[in-house]
Amino acid sequence: MTSRVLVLGSSGLLGHAFMRALGSKATAVSRQDLDGAATKLPTDDDIVINCIAHTQVEAAEDEIEQSFYANAFLPGCLAAAAARNHQRFVHFSSTGCYGTGQSDPWNDYAEPVPTTQHHKSKLAGELEVRHAHPAPLLLRIGWLYGQPPEGRRDFVEMIAAQARSTDQIYSDPSQTGNPTCVDEVVLQTMHLLAQDVSGTYNCVARGAARRIDYVREIVQSLNLDTEVVPAPEGHFKRRAAVSPNEAAVNMKLHFCNNLVMSEWDAALRRNIAERNI
Repeated sequence: MTSRVLVLGSSGLLGHAFMRALGSKATAVSRQDLDGAATKLPTDDDIVINCIAHTQVEAAEDEIEQSFYANAFLPGCLAAAAARNHQRFVHFSSTGCYGTGQSDPWNDYAEPVPTTQHHKSKLAGELEVRHAHPAPLLLRIGWLYGQPPEGRRDFVEMIAAQARSTDQIYSDPSQTGNPTCVDEVVLQTMHLLAQDVSGTYNCVARGAARRIDYVREIVQSLNLDTEVVPAPEGHFKRRAAVSPNEAAVNMKLHFCNNLVMSEWDAALRRNIAERNI
C-alpha cells in the first residue's frame, strides 16, 4: 500500500502499533497537536486513522464530559475535516457497546445498548462519524493487548509481573470477551483499506474467552507455575456497569471474505514469544 497515512493518537497502544507497522508511510499526530476543535487536518495524507480515545471505563462514570468529548465530539470533528480533504477516515469503537442482552457472542447486526458512560460515548462517536463522513471505516474492537509505547505496560505485561511475584492470582470467571492483539487490528485495518472497504465491522480475534482463561493462557505461555483461581464474589469492585459479555464474532468480515484475524489463543502465544516478556 503506497498511500500516505495520518495516525491520530500515535502515543497510545493502538496508534503506536500503527506507527510501528507503517514506518515512513505514516505521519504521527498526538491529540495535543490538534487545534482546539480539530477543524483542520494536514492535507498531504490519503488516509486518516483516528486512535484518539478516552479509554478509562471506570473513570468515565465521573468524567462524562471528557469521555464524550474524546470519544464522540472530537471524532465527529475529525471525520468532517477528513471529508473536506477527501481523505479516507478510520475510527475505532468497542464491542462493549452491545450491552447485556445475550450470552452468545455479538454479531455486527445486533443493536447496541451500552450500559456504561464509556460505551455510550463510543456509540455516540459512531453516530457522529457516520454523520460527518460519507464513507468511514468503523471497527468495533475490544480487550486489546500488544507492545506498548515506552514506559507503559499492557494487560499481558501487568499479568506477567503479577504472576512472577506471587504463587496465586485472582481472575474474573464471569466476564467474556475476545483478547485481541493490536498488531492484528492493524493488519485487518490495512487489508480493508486496500480493498476500499467502508462500513461498520466487528474486528476482534477469532474465538471468545473468559477473563480467567485469558489470564491462564498468559501464565502458561510464560511457563510459570502461578495458579490462577476464580476471584471471590465482589473482589473486583467496578463503578461502571460493564457487560459480562463483550465477546463478538466477525460476521460481516467473513461475509465479505476479508477476515484476516487469528484465533485469540494462537495470536496471544505468538505475541508473547515475539516480545520475549
